[in-house]
Amino acid sequence: MPENVEIALINPFAPNFSLDTCSAGLRTLIERTGLSPDFLREINTPYGEQLDGMDAFIEKLHSYRDARLAIYPDFDMDGITSGTILYAGLKQLGFQVELSVPDYESGHDFCRDDVDDIMRRFPDTTVILTCDSGVNSADGIRYAQSLGLAVLITDHHDQEIDCPADAIIDPCCRNSSYPLPGICGAAVAFLMISAYARRFANAEQRKYLNLLQLFVGIGTVSDVMPLVHDNRALVRKSLSLTRELIARPTALNSLRGDASVNRAFLTAFEGYAQLLEELEVSLAQCNEGFYGFTLAPMFNAPRRVGSSMSDAFCVFMSDDRAERRAAIVRLIAANAKRKKLVDEYIDTLVDTYAPYVYITDAPRGMLGLLAGKLMHASGLPTAVVHVAYDRTHGKQVEGSMRSPDFYPIIDMLNDRDGLKVVGHQGAGGVTGPLDALVDALHGVRVPSDFEEEPALLIGDDGPDIDVAWWDTTALNEITQFLDCVAPFGKNFDYPIMEIIFPADTEISRIGKEQQHLKLQMPGCPPVLLWNTEDVPISARVRLNYNEFRGQKTLQMIGVN
Repeated sequence: MPENVEIALINPFAPNFSLDTCSAGLRTLIERTGLSPDFLREINTPYGEQLDGMDAFIEKLHSYRDARLAIYPDFDMDGITSGTILYAGLKQLGFQVELSVPDYESGHDFCRDDVDDIMRRFPDTTVILTCDSGVNSADGIRYAQSLGLAVLITDHHDQEIDCPADAIIDPCCRNSSYPLPGICGAAVAFLMISAYARRFANAEQRKYLNLLQLFVGIGTVSDVMPLVHDNRALVRKSLSLTRELIARPTALNSLRGDASVNRAFLTAFEGYAQLLEELEVSLAQCNEGFYGFTLAPMFNAPRRVGSSMSDAFCVFMSDDRAERRAAIVRLIAANAKRKKLVDEYIDTLVDTYAPYVYITDAPRGMLGLLAGKLMHASGLPTAVVHVAYDRTHGKQVEGSMRSPDFYPIIDMLNDRDGLKVVGHQGAGGVTGPLDALVDALHGVRVPSDFEEEPALLIGDDGPDIDVAWWDTTALNEITQFLDCVAPFGKNFDYPIMEIIFPADTEISRIGKEQQHLKLQMPGCPPVLLWNTEDVPISARVRLNYNEFRGQKTLQMIGVN
């Protein structure tokens, strides 16, 4: 394939974009996926509305302007980013604020032990502000209030109880009118900071605080929120800021040179820039996949392998560069250990109730990873659980579930025969009778209409082929179109494209252990299949560009 293929940028948002000037392959893709200019404009338009109760919340927060606040975040990547947003944002707004690193052993609820831990670390605290947690934590809230503390809740989980907090904002609170309930905890935190700044800060402050969208995008992708409307705008802005930090080492100099910028606010961005540097992230790698498949697993790794979450928060909150680097190194090591442990524990699962329920003695932090891996293999709702015997209730489970979109676990299982599911529809913790869980899942099958047909067939010339493998002009056009309409994710999936390999395809093994396949025909872009032993007849792929020493070439990457 010729290097550095130059082709007119295909931009469906441009006023002069016309399907008539597109290749037949791109027209077919647009027609089959519905990615028309009108649809793209609609789904990329933010609602721009305010969360219910926001005015009362920021008034209540402002009444504690001179109080000492402690932030209590959740311990996943959304919690880390929302905690960073509140800590950096409130510091920049002049609040006296600390952040309490959460203990994942306590679970996702805000509980009495968390309150005691906060008061032990920060005894002058008079207000606790949660993020990405707390809306259903009545016991912890009331306990804090009994000690004379005020409790303000920012969360994004479904409200299941009458929340006794002093103030609450949550897109999923009861009777919410917010048009996009699927926003992450980091987005809720940012919307609150922005609303407060519009009311009580000047224009210069608001300009700086808008940079916190960087962390909202990371939280949105990491928590698998639907990439529609406001979420798309936030992720796009976040990726734009990340690319600027990669491309311009001096990008933070304007913050460094402004005496009005709080040190904690600057530190959050310096820590992130250092993280990009340590990971050697290139512009070509800077996409939503970097957030979802590199950052999220890395920052979630400590709780998976039993180490402290302090390193995850240290990256964005320590003003000591050497300390941040040490934390990053430990996070990388924890992530490597996580990968190794998943492979080890997957071979020890008790599969009596497979493919739905697996019993294990793996650490609690590993259960979701194991369930996710098994779910992706089977395409079915999957639970990986610990089992304990209760004299009264028999065998009880505590574990983690992952499920495809066709089986929303909270709707399907919560409160069914004693089962309790907490989290999201596709990922959550499960407790209750083992028999009830097995019975509920038994016989679940993938609906016949759930597996989508490819939007585009690529291959040798033939009547069913939409784009020839060797038609690099059309493939480049499709790649640029998809790059332009990105990011992809939940509710905005990357189009399914399948390549059918001719019999005379050249096959080579690559990688340190020869574990990957490279398939190619003369004059055609290569297809890379990671961790593939047998040569398939066809493969589903994503199109992207590989940049090496200034040369830009088209390639296809196999996807599961």
